[in-house]
Amino acid sequence: MSSAVDRDVAVLGVGMHPWGKWGRSFVSYGVHAARQALADSDVSWEDVDLVVGGETVRNGYGGYVAGATFAQALGWQGAWLAIPACGISPLHLRGRVTCGSTRNDRGICECQTGRVSEPPPGAWTRVLECWRLRARPRRGGNRMRLLHTSDWHLGHTLYDVSREAEHAAFLAWLLETIEAQSVDALLVSGDIFDTANPSAEAQAAWYQFIAQARTRRPALDVVVIGGNHDSAARLDAPDPLFAALKVRVVGGLPRARGTLDFERLLVPLHDARGKVKAWVAAVPYLRPADLPLVRTEGDRLVDGVREVYGLTLEAARRQRQSGQALVAMGHCYMVGTEVSLLSERKILGGNQHALPVDLFPEDVAYAALGHLHKAQRVGGREGVRYSGSPIPLSLSEAHYRHQVLLVELDGEALGSVRPLTVPRTADMLRVPERDAAPLDDVLAKLAELPELDKDTPAQSRPYLEVCVSLPKPEPSLRHKVEAVLEGKAARLVKLTPSYTGTGLVLAETHVGLSLRDRTPEDVFKARYSRDYQEPMAPELLEAFHTLLTQVQEDAS
Repeated sequence: MSSAVDRDVAVLGVGMHPWGKWGRSFVSYGVHAARQALADSDVSWEDVDLVVGGETVRNGYGGYVAGATFAQALGWQGAWLAIPACGISPLHLRGRVTCGSTRNDRGICECQTGRVSEPPPGAWTRVLECWRLRARPRRGGNRMRLLHTSDWHLGHTLYDVSREAEHAAFLAWLLETIEAQSVDALLVSGDIFDTANPSAEAQAAWYQFIAQARTRRPALDVVVIGGNHDSAARLDAPDPLFAALKVRVVGGLPRARGTLDFERLLVPLHDARGKVKAWVAAVPYLRPADLPLVRTEGDRLVDGVREVYGLTLEAARRQRQSGQALVAMGHCYMVGTEVSLLSERKILGGNQHALPVDLFPEDVAYAALGHLHKAQRVGGREGVRYSGSPIPLSLSEAHYRHQVLLVELDGEALGSVRPLTVPRTADMLRVPERDAAPLDDVLAKLAELPELDKDTPAQSRPYLEVCVSLPKPEPSLRHKVEAVLEGKAARLVKLTPSYTGTGLVLAETHVGLSLRDRTPEDVFKARYSRDYQEPMAPELLEAFHTLLTQVQEDAS
C-alpha cells in the first residue's frame, strides 16, 4: 500500500471460480470466488466491513464491477462500499488507490484525495466516496436467513395448458434469489407436485432444482415436507440420495419402532459459518391414519394433530441449545384463514377441523406453513405464516401477490419477515374485469385487446377468461368469441356463460303440480326460463314440438 495507509495488509483467504472465462457473468465469477475466499479464511460475510469493486477484461475490452454490485449479490448486510465519485468512469481507476477517511457526525465518509499509482495517460486524480447503507441493518453473528416457500404444484395445468415454462422461470428466479440474499436455509412447506403421480417433466424439474441449488450454494440447508397433493412414498423414495446431498425431505410422517422418528422429523439449520442456529420440526401433511388415538372430549382429529406437533416440538426443545431458534413446518388448514375455493381443499375434514394457531407455542420463532395459495399471517402472528403459491393456480388467484418469504432469525427470536414478489411471466386477464357483460359489449372489449407480437413466446401469452351474460341462447357463442380473438395476444382458456333466468328447478315452478300433471311443453318452458330471461323464440318452440312428435311417433 502507499504511504497514506501505514498498516500491514494480511491476505486471510483466497478464492477462485471453477469455470472458464466464457458462459457466465463477471458477477457470478466474483461472487463464487468471494465465497470461496470467505470459507478459506473462516470469516463470515456478515463480518466484512468494506467491499471494493474490481476491473474486468474480456476480448481485450476493459470493464468494471462495482463493490455495490457484489454486495447486492452476496446479500446486503450494511458493509461500507467504495465507488468512483463525481461521475468519473471507473475505467480510469487503474493501479492502487489510497484513501484515508473519517466518519462525520452523519455517518458519512469524508474521504481524502488519493492518487492513482502509475496512472495511465490522461488519468486524473480520483476520489473514492464511501457511505453506510443504513436502510439494510447488518446481520450480527447470531442471525441467519431462511427462505420460506410452498405449493409449487409442479406439473400443474390450467384448462389443459401446461405451466411448465412458468415453473421453470420461477425455479430459475428462486436460485438467483437464494444466492443474492445469502440464504442459509430453504424451507419448502409441501405440495411440490400437483398430483400424486407427477409427470416425468415435473419430476425432472424438481431434481434439477435440488442439484442446481446444491451446486450454486453448497452450504445451503434444504428442508422439504410433503403436502396433501404429494405422494408421501414418492417423496421419501430418494431419501438415501438426498441424505448424501444433505437435503432433508419428509414426505410422510415417519415412525420407528412404533413411535415418531424424531431423527427424521428434526433438522438442524446452520448459518454461513456452519454453526447450528436453529432446529426445525418438519411435520408433513398429516392424514387421519397418521394421527394417534387420543382420549379427548374435544375434536379427535384436531387433538391428534396437536399431539404430533407437541411431541415433535418437545423433542426439538431437548435438542436445541441456548441461542438456537425453534422453527416449525406444516402443511395444514388453520382457523381464520382465507381459501382459494377453485384450487384448494379444506383438508382434514374441512372447517370443523381447522387447526388453532396455538398449535405453535410462543417459543416457536417461526412457523412455515403450506397449503393455502394466498400468502397470509395466521391469528395476527407475524411468525406464523403461509408463504402462498409462487404462481396463480386458478384464474381466481390472478390478483394474489405471489411471493416467497425471507425470514431473518435473531438468536432464538424472529428478527424480520420480508416478502419477495415472484415475477409473473404470463398475465391473467378477465373480460369484463368483474361479473358478466352482454355479448356485444364483450366482443367490443375483446376487439380492443393488444395484437400478438410475433416475437412473443407462446408460454408468455396472457391467459384469458371471458364471461358473457346470456339472456337468450347463443349457439355460436364460442365461434363469435374466437373470431374476435384471432390474431390477439391473449389465449382463451375459459368461456363462462352467465345465465339470467330464474334459476328455479322444476319443483319450484307452479308449486303443487306433480310431474304427471305437467305436459312436455311445460317442462321444456320451465327449463328454458331457469336459464334465460328473454321469452322463448317461436322458432325454438316449433323445433321442440317437431322433435317431440318424432319421438312419440318412434315410440308408437
